Formats: sequence, structure tokens, C-alpha cells
Amino acid sequence: MEVPLTLVCVTLPDTIIGVALYQLSVADTKCPLCATCISGLQGCLVTIVLMVGALSTIISSIILGAVGADWFDLLEPLIMGKLYSYATWFPIFLILPFIGFALVWRGERNALMTNDGRSDEQNLLVA
Repeated sequence: MEVPLTLVCVTLPDTIIGVALYQLSVADTKCPLCATCISGLQGCLVTIVLMVGALSTIISSIILGAVGADWFDLLEPLIMGKLYSYATWFPIFLILPFIGFALVWRGERNALMTNDGRSDEQNLLVA
């Protein structure tokens, strides 16, 4: 029962949040007109994450000190969830057609190609 709970409560949210944050990190390249707004949103999210992380750590430390629990026993599901995430990330992103590595790689490759079929680097050498 521990493994399915770890997958659902740790690995899946970690993967979803990771994909969302990646998309946010490259959003200004996909929509240059919104770069200022996206940059502000990124700054707000960093501040929120740092505040929530610090607050969660303080509260967790207080609770753990009150009950005498061991940090490692409580961090073990998180660590296992991250290991599951890393073990499943590559095959999932390689295979899935709409968010997979092959689609992203092809899109980036096509973005580098110009109308004459040469890459930007080749055009710089010719010019």
C-alpha cells in the first residue's frame, strides 16, 4: 500500500508540477510579448515557494520535536517518490506523443532551420 500512495501523493504531483514549471520557464520564448508578465509571475512563484518551504520546514521541525519522530523516517516516502519519478521520467517523456522528448526535440530542430533548409549556424558561416 505504501508504494501506490507514494506514487500518487509524491511522484505524480512532482512530475506535474515539474512539467508546469518547465513550461513556465520557457514561456517567454514562446510568447515574447508576454515576457515581462511571465518574468513577474516567475518572481512571485519563487517567493511563494521559498516562503511555503521555510514555513513548512519550521512547522515540521516543531511537530517532529514535540513527538520525538525521526526526520529520515518521514522523509523516506519523499525520497522514494523522487527516485520513482526519476526512474519513470525518461521512458514516459521519450514515448508520449504530445509531451515526449521526440516532439520537443523536433520542434526545437525545426525552429533552428531556416527557409533554405540550413541551420542558423550554417547560414552564419555562409554570410
